[in-house]
Amino acid sequence: MRQLNKYSLLETLFSRGDHIDIIKGKLVITPASEQPVPKKWLAESSTRLLSEIAALLDINVYIYDGYSTGYYGKHKSPGMTLQLINISTGEDCYLTFNVELKRSRTTDNGIKGSCLPKGQFRISKKYKFYQFWLSTGLSLPPRLSSFHDYMGNLKQCYFIPTFDHSAKVKEKIIPLLNLCHGEVLARFSQHIPYNNQTSDIQLPYNRHTNMPYNDIAQPHEYKGLTGDVTTCSNNYELSKQGSAVISNPLPVINSINKPEEQTNDEWINDWEQA
Repeated sequence: MRQLNKYSLLETLFSRGDHIDIIKGKLVITPASEQPVPKKWLAESSTRLLSEIAALLDINVYIYDGYSTGYYGKHKSPGMTLQLINISTGEDCYLTFNVELKRSRTTDNGIKGSCLPKGQFRISKKYKFYQFWLSTGLSLPPRLSSFHDYMGNLKQCYFIPTFDHSAKVKEKIIPLLNLCHGEVLARFSQHIPYNNQTSDIQLPYNRHTNMPYNDIAQPHEYKGLTGDVTTCSNNYELSKQGSAVISNPLPVINSINKPEEQTNDEWINDWEQA
């Protein structure tokens, strides 16, 4: 198996002069070549890239892994549980929200008061989950009863939850990761000595960081990024608690070599051939 540099993907992108930001929890790459970032490459590479950034800055970054519905507690209250997973360690954490699991009115699909199909739930604007969704900047579903069809959009977001002494998530409105290119590049420069490949990294940095975020975010952001875009801020917090370890969510890449067997050039070649 070919050994990869701990920050090999970051090093390759920086050496190309590419610009990397994380804005309101969304990864935004602005290539120096001004060519669009292929969606397939971004989907296959974003987890690895964020893992390198998390390791570089020593922060715990979580992504959405799934959800379930059920009746919880002594009073069997209806609820929906979100599962988030640490992209670096595989540790997971959970958040439970109050929801409704029965029909509010009679339709062709069932009578009022009957149970909704497994995985479906409904809420109103007064529910905490509605506030949570708004905080992500994702577009709302056309109907509040159709969230179950849009939950996968949460995979676009990178969260930085904080935990209490019992390893429970403190707040259900979880902060989103915000990092600007300069922060990542500055820390990267401290870890990777400049050589022939990286000596020109600083050149595109000064030019790009003067660009407003609304210019760099539009071409390559994931669909669903809405609302005001924040400026770069160190609003990440360190938290290393968690519970059960589960498998790494890095997607499988359809290439000749497996991701862990590919060289930097092979990874970037997937981009350029897309």
